[in-house]
Amino acid sequence: MKYEVVASLLLIILAGTVICSADPGDRKAPPFPHHSIRATVDTGTSRVQGTVIISAHSATSLTVARDKLRILSVMIGGKTADVDTGSELLTLKTLQDDTVEIRFEGTFQSSPPSEGSATPGNVIDDRGVFLTGTWFPRIPGLFTYDLTLTFPKGYRAVSEAEETTLDESEDSVQFAFTFPHPSEAVSIVAAKRYEIAHEKHRGVNIATYLFPEEGDLAKTYIDHTKKYLDLYEQMFGPFPFKRFAIVESFLPAGSSMPTMTVLGQDVVRLPFIVETSLGHEILHQWFGNMVYVDERRGNWAEGLTTYLADHLYEEQKGNGWVYRKQMLIDFGSYVSGTRDVPLQTFTGRVDPATRAIGYGKAAMVFHMLHTLVGKETFSASLRDFVAGYGFRRASWVDIQRCFEQASGKDLSWFFDQWVSEPGAPDLAIENMSMKWNGTAYETRFDLVQRGRAYRLTVPVTFFSSAGPAHHTVEIDSDRKSFEIFLENLPEKMVLDGGYDLFRALSSDEFPPVISRLLGAETLVIVPPPSEADRYAALGQVFGHASAAQADDVTFKDMGSSSFLLLGVENPLVKRLFGRIHAGPGFTLTVRKNPSSPLQVVGIASADSAQEVEAAARKLTHYGRYSRVSFEKGRNSAKETAASRKGIEKDLAGQTAAIEPPPVKTLSHVTASIRDKTVIYVGEAHDRFAHHVVQLEIIKALHRSGRTIGIGMEMFQRPFQKALDNFLASTIDEREFLSRSEYFKRWGYDYNLYKPILDYARKEKIPVIALNLRREITEKVAKGGIDGLTPEEKRELPKEMDFSDQEYRDRLYEIFKSHPSSRDGNFDFFVQNQLLWDETMAESVGDFLRERPDHQMIVLAGNGHIAYGSGIPKRVLRRNGMSYATVMNDGEPERSVADYLVSSKPVEVLGAPKMMVLLDDKGGQLTVTGFPEHSVSEKAGMLKGDVLLTFDGKEIPTVQDLRFELYFRKKGDTVTVKVRRQEPEEGETTTELKVTL
Repeated sequence: MKYEVVASLLLIILAGTVICSADPGDRKAPPFPHHSIRATVDTGTSRVQGTVIISAHSATSLTVARDKLRILSVMIGGKTADVDTGSELLTLKTLQDDTVEIRFEGTFQSSPPSEGSATPGNVIDDRGVFLTGTWFPRIPGLFTYDLTLTFPKGYRAVSEAEETTLDESEDSVQFAFTFPHPSEAVSIVAAKRYEIAHEKHRGVNIATYLFPEEGDLAKTYIDHTKKYLDLYEQMFGPFPFKRFAIVESFLPAGSSMPTMTVLGQDVVRLPFIVETSLGHEILHQWFGNMVYVDERRGNWAEGLTTYLADHLYEEQKGNGWVYRKQMLIDFGSYVSGTRDVPLQTFTGRVDPATRAIGYGKAAMVFHMLHTLVGKETFSASLRDFVAGYGFRRASWVDIQRCFEQASGKDLSWFFDQWVSEPGAPDLAIENMSMKWNGTAYETRFDLVQRGRAYRLTVPVTFFSSAGPAHHTVEIDSDRKSFEIFLENLPEKMVLDGGYDLFRALSSDEFPPVISRLLGAETLVIVPPPSEADRYAALGQVFGHASAAQADDVTFKDMGSSSFLLLGVENPLVKRLFGRIHAGPGFTLTVRKNPSSPLQVVGIASADSAQEVEAAARKLTHYGRYSRVSFEKGRNSAKETAASRKGIEKDLAGQTAAIEPPPVKTLSHVTASIRDKTVIYVGEAHDRFAHHVVQLEIIKALHRSGRTIGIGMEMFQRPFQKALDNFLASTIDEREFLSRSEYFKRWGYDYNLYKPILDYARKEKIPVIALNLRREITEKVAKGGIDGLTPEEKRELPKEMDFSDQEYRDRLYEIFKSHPSSRDGNFDFFVQNQLLWDETMAESVGDFLRERPDHQMIVLAGNGHIAYGSGIPKRVLRRNGMSYATVMNDGEPERSVADYLVSSKPVEVLGAPKMMVLLDDKGGQLTVTGFPEHSVSEKAGMLKGDVLLTFDGKEIPTVQDLRFELYFRKKGDTVTVKVRRQEPEEGETTTELKVTL
């Protein structure tokens, strides 16, 4: 790995630095209390015993933290003091220059780390010693100290020390540690088995304390340490200490103390430790171990170290934007509601939410600060900060002061909105338009901040055939309009594609990942129909979840929570995603919630309870992935779903172009698709030429010897028997049209489809009614699937997939084009359309399952076939059978169909028309008007007439009239009886002769 400073990121200013501090006139360190510590460590009894002598200068009252220690005695000024030694804090009265001597002992047996902490509790046992912070009585805050420790013979110990002396006797070993700076803690790490290596680099003694199993890593750690020291000394000046040690611990530790870092044995060999974590801990020597954190006003050190270590290493590789996006994903996953707190209240990581704030958000704040003040000022400010606050406590306020002094700017607004307040801006683009103004492409748009308005400089990039054009816009309100003039025709606009802003991700940018399940504010677990105990171990990982049965979950419920569905046979899986493939072992897949872009749905599957238990405890480490698989607890696969880079808005779009291939005939198309199991032939319903193409394909495949069936969108499943009887010639056409309720349920002239039905009847080809009953789809369009009765829901497809976002996007464009869309519900519209497609797909799948020797030709509207997302892919999901798509007169877009047919216009002798506008409300047909040259108006019909009979037959509905007209020819004369209201006679009945 390379560690050179990226010139475009940090330019180091070596001259002209002005030191910043809380009080520039005061360079003297305050008087710190001194602790002289003498102790003996007994690994056999897990006990430490010792004495600490505290010199507090002129203080007349001291507060000493006892923690869990046993206080054996307290002497003040050489005299025994009467002190309540059972209190957590000992309050001691002293005279000027009195010393306080406290004898103590403590027992430290093994205990696990606290939740969210990488550092375990204090431990002394036969494996070694790990003591930090609370193992001796001390005055809280900064203090100086000297330390002498006695261990059993053979031990080697490390502490925060620039110098260490060792005195080994026959049965013990004594260490004296010297640290000449004020500190806020004293740590001890010791073991018998250490192999110790040393090397001096530019005045710094580098040492490794590794167990024999990892002894071969010493050179690797030392070499990487030298490179990190070179990197950060160039940035911030000399290393703060004379010594730096890498110490291996028998505990799962991971922490940085002055002059050393401690790494657990379980991670020392992991390659990313030397590549990233080691550099992070070395940088902490400056930020956190030299400049101390004033935690009363927020811990800034973790965010700054993350930015200048982990993030910088990715930036050097060209992946800085990826790292920044991941920080935004983590924040969006874990931080919501009451979990969101200001940076100034963050003191340390206790859970994923605090990590996303204190590490991620804080790192992004430093990135934005770097962008705001520029690379030179950013570097100079941090060098001033290090020089001015060495071995002192510093806060966000002090960082602000240093940056203001270096930049000459008032940055209070910046720190107020990013440090003092919680939250993140939520940006959107609205009212996009573009036009050519004679000299340039004038692009207009509104930038909207949903929620609180921030002061932002937003990067905007326009992409064209000439390449990207970069701009920035500034906003400090909830909405602002912009116009940008471009030389080249833009195809799309992207806001913050480099993730330079801390902000909420748009739904297109936010991939469905496991962390969104782990951090969901409301999560519902839905158990499988059987063997729910198999997934019991997941309850420990997702302990914040509630439970619900699949049949009780409505689409409205789905929109308000994230869900974890257990088992791929779960009814809710089939209702939302159709079916999910279950591999061996354990698999967790996360998808976007079809009912809400803010929520996700996880699907877990496993072969056994043992597989779940082995994988469950590892899931928290795989939060960035959308799908993970484990076999016997070992990760076998992991992947993250694709997502957009930045907030995108299409403009002109790429101009479609095709290279004209040799023109082929319909017979060539038919020959090419002959071996496909399912052939979809699209149509515009009112174009007879399209139905001619459909018939020609049917005839060609039938003549080739294939055993075929025809599926038709135009007929609904409850009327399959009417189709069967007609095809079997047991009923005639009039009876068939009556029983199938064709004119009630389909809005197009039967003459358009008659040749296809006649051919199927003649050749004994089965025709399948594909569609759902109209009463159900109309009800869903008004009230959604949740509005159906249990009996109606039983007619729905057994599985449905709502997860196709492109399908949903195309439906939205259709929905917006409807005049009634403003008053409609888009979710209901989607549910309605998807029910059509899933029902037709189920009908096709059922037919082919029952007749596996058949080939099926499906006739449906182009919209149900285009891109395969309507019916074809839903059938494929069910049976995996090969298919081809043929569209009539479609646009030449990528992947729209396998074949586009340019059909020649063909006239059809359609049913005659009465040329009258009708309203059939109230159980009667009322004339509301006439088109130009109306034959009915010519015959004497008037607006307001009520049609009673047609050649003696009652016609209460439009469907009844259409049925009767179908069996007439143009030129026929029919008798129509009407009722009308005469001014003088009142209500009268009149018969009219209408020539069709």
